[in-house]
Amino acid sequence: MSTEKYKNINNSLKDSSESAIIKRLSLLRKRYFGGYGGKTKFARALGVSPQRYNLYEANRLPPPTVLARVSEVCNIRLEWLITGRGPMEKVEKEGVVMSKIPVKGYRGRAGLAPGARDSVEKVIAEIDNEHGYRGKNIFGVIFTGRSMEPVIPDGAFVIVDPDGDPHPMQVVVYKQKSEPGVDCKLYLGASADWSYFASCSETGQRVEIKSDHLEWIFPSIGVI
Repeated sequence: MSTEKYKNINNSLKDSSESAIIKRLSLLRKRYFGGYGGKTKFARALGVSPQRYNLYEANRLPPPTVLARVSEVCNIRLEWLITGRGPMEKVEKEGVVMSKIPVKGYRGRAGLAPGARDSVEKVIAEIDNEHGYRGKNIFGVIFTGRSMEPVIPDGAFVIVDPDGDPHPMQVVVYKQKSEPGVDCKLYLGASADWSYFASCSETGQRVEIKSDHLEWIFPSIGVI
């Protein structure tokens, strides 16, 4: 598809209706995962089954967590995917691309119940930067638990950028002052006193934490 033709289609879809979002999703799939088996490859990149992805293009709006993953996989702005407005592609982040990413020894958990939280000891000092993530201070944390699937698979390394600012509907890693470990959640935003998060499971369990109880919140820029 030519660039000009793509722009023309893009301009005709500047609304937030479910059908428009689904059309933009289909356009992204064709643009970045075109050819034979493209739907299957796209589904796997998003962490969903091909059958479930087919339902999305057949007129079922994906959940917010999948839309957030589309934004990461295709390097497009989530605002554009949802509204059709503004630039489509993210501005490439400046910074060095390290060949190795250091791994922090935090105990990572992805939303397990308090009585079932398994600690993860530091088992590796660094991992290959196989996707070329940028940033001079980025680091990885390994997570256990299934509440963030399919966005964050159990046992995956979440790549964190301490120099970035978290935005709503973005996967983040945060540390509470009273906890030795860290959590991985979908950031929903904050009020004057509270910060709000959610798991990425089908239940989408909401978590509310007093903002002054948080030591830090860093955005995730990818998963390995």
